[in-house]
Amino acid sequence: MASVMGPYLKITVLIWADVLAAYALWVMQTYLTNVWKMSITNAAAIVNVFTGVSTLLPLALTFLMDTFFGNFWMLLFSSLSYCVGMGFLAMSTPPVLSAATGTCNNYDPACIGDTQTVLFYISLVLIAFGMAGHISSLGPFIMDQVPPEAGGNVEAPPNEAPYVCLAIFAMVLVPIIAVFALPYIKPWSIRFGIPAICTLVSTLIFLSGLHSYIYVEPRGSSLTHIFQVYVASTLKIHHHRPRDAAQLYERDDHDDDLVPHTNRFRCLDKAAIILPNQTQEEQERNKWKLCRVTEVEETKITIRIIASVLSVYISNKVSKRGGRQGWFQYTLNRSRLDNYYWTLAALSAINLVFFAVVASCYSYKDGEIEDDEDDLSEDEETSAPYDDSASCCCC
Repeated sequence: MASVMGPYLKITVLIWADVLAAYALWVMQTYLTNVWKMSITNAAAIVNVFTGVSTLLPLALTFLMDTFFGNFWMLLFSSLSYCVGMGFLAMSTPPVLSAATGTCNNYDPACIGDTQTVLFYISLVLIAFGMAGHISSLGPFIMDQVPPEAGGNVEAPPNEAPYVCLAIFAMVLVPIIAVFALPYIKPWSIRFGIPAICTLVSTLIFLSGLHSYIYVEPRGSSLTHIFQVYVASTLKIHHHRPRDAAQLYERDDHDDDLVPHTNRFRCLDKAAIILPNQTQEEQERNKWKLCRVTEVEETKITIRIIASVLSVYISNKVSKRGGRQGWFQYTLNRSRLDNYYWTLAALSAINLVFFAVVASCYSYKDGEIEDDEDDLSEDEETSAPYDDSASCCCC
């Protein structure tokens, strides 16, 4: 087992910032109503916007991290953002900059000048970025520090065990003490200043281990693969899919599990067509023109998940019209899932009827197809393109 406890502890100490930022968010509404004298509605709106941004932002940051920056740089940027944001939050309290701005130092709206207001809102943006960046990169970067030969296990050498225990004790105890002690501190500048100092200390501890970390290059984002499948299938919109799915492009030398081919959303299979006018090696170098079957199938799975989520969301919104209670509540006893499943059954029945109508109007050419197949040899039949006249790239 590998000894990576030193770098591991220097990274996990960044959890201080997450815990203390969560505390700052927890008391934010009280701060705005007591010091800024905001109404509960306006204070709750600011907190809700902050929460929504910090919840949705990890999706975009994960894409940038996996595609361009990597885990380390995203973790570094977000940690620095945490430090500056928590510092600005403490500086936005009236007493800190009262002498520099010429305002009073009381916790009163009259003592909050334009400088404090600007610092406060900038601090929320920086803290939201830091929180989202930690969500995206902290866990993956910790896992990067475990070598593959370690089998996911880490162990401290016997001579380092006491120091490791002390470090773990401090790492866990400091944020716990801070969170329980801060509510008893009345001045808001100190209540926000202590988390800012702890966040700075945790970031400095993290930076002290730069020479000992394992750095991994970006591996590419799954969102990129989805866009690549759409682009590649659109570029090959006029090409025919092979009759045999085994002729689609796939590589079995990847470490990840292969996803078998399915017949759903078959037009996306065009992203895996190997064109005859170029060599396979040339096409493999451009992932926007040739994708693996596994990447195509993962895109299909994503589409089905999105469709399922949207169906639940739309059904819930429609069921709430007219001031009625929605079908989806916090408990199963209050929910009306029976109505939702009856709706799915009705839509399936409509789909079946529509299919039967379209199928009855379709002109089959069985005789012509059988004649064409008789003229093909067994090898030619395997390599012949499937006569697909569908020119869409989304069905």
